Amino acid sequence: MNARIATMEQQMLALISSVFDAYTVVLFLPRQQGEAEEAECRLTAYYSQGDSVRPDTVVRPGQDLVGWILANGQPLQVSSFQEHGKLIYYGDAEEAGIKAFMGCPVPGGGVLCVDTKRQQEFNEKEHKQLHMFAALLSGVYAAASEESMLGDIPRFFSRLETLDDLRLHYKTWDTFIASFLRIVADAARFDYAAFVSVEVPDESYSISAENKPVLVVGREPFYQSINAGLAGWVLRNGQPIVQTGEEGRVPALFGVSSNLPEFAAVAVFPVVINKTVRACVCFGHTEVHPVNQSMRTFFREAVSLLAVHSENLYLRMRLRKSMDMAQIYTRAPRMHSQNVAFAQSATEDKK
Repeated sequence: MNARIATMEQQMLALISSVFDAYTVVLFLPRQQGEAEEAECRLTAYYSQGDSVRPDTVVRPGQDLVGWILANGQPLQVSSFQEHGKLIYYGDAEEAGIKAFMGCPVPGGGVLCVDTKRQQEFNEKEHKQLHMFAALLSGVYAAASEESMLGDIPRFFSRLETLDDLRLHYKTWDTFIASFLRIVADAARFDYAAFVSVEVPDESYSISAENKPVLVVGREPFYQSINAGLAGWVLRNGQPIVQTGEEGRVPALFGVSSNLPEFAAVAVFPVVINKTVRACVCFGHTEVHPVNQSMRTFFREAVSLLAVHSENLYLRMRLRKSMDMAQIYTRAPRMHSQNVAFAQSATEDKK
């Protein structure tokens, strides 16, 4: 690995590489800050598992795959380079081993691309994640002149990298989700965070984990009607809600009752597992708490990482259940299968 992690951009690209299991991640930006999206771009930063990236690469609109994205302002996915062109940032020898490529425009100008040597193509969920990263990268440069935000963006990326590592270090769900809530709440400077999941579809939900004990006593979840509070609305509609408190409204996170916590600012994001909204992550703050675009993107990307991990656990559980059933079947007497074979033989004899 010859690309040195010497700049903030490269640290961000290293995280992106980890999320996508990428071979190389490249970021192209306009040569002059503020140029139009279709302007000529230079390779600003990259992270690669190899040493064949050309650091002085400049791309013009329409030039090869990166240039196509630049010219059209549209995302692009390629799995056959013999038919669809080349990657301008490689030499021919290195490109021959690449199996899949994905790129998207960076808001405000530029292109973010990832490629991989794995056999499978990038999926729809990975497309959405790449767009989120592109938006967050765009925020880095848009906020460059705002000193109050300069400390936020590196902190967000650092926490995303920590969250990605959680999947490897914490195998049990309870430990994982407790660490997840604590890290995200601290990064966004919210007082409170909770994981809420659908208990009975269209009827109720449960609050099963918090960054600090408020409603969950020991391991006993707190149950609430699916119609109660902003959490219930997000579970029913699958759309995020952010209320910063600047509007003067008092948001009801879990409903209105004397035993429920009250917050001046809240943020609720749905967790989609197997294409269904099965949970949401809730954040609350006791004072007015502005939420800028970088923080919103951080929330979305953090919840996206949570959804990927949750879906993996769900599939693992389904697989384990299937394996258990298979073992029960193979250990059981084969009378059923013999009867079926006998019945089939008798039917054939009658014919």
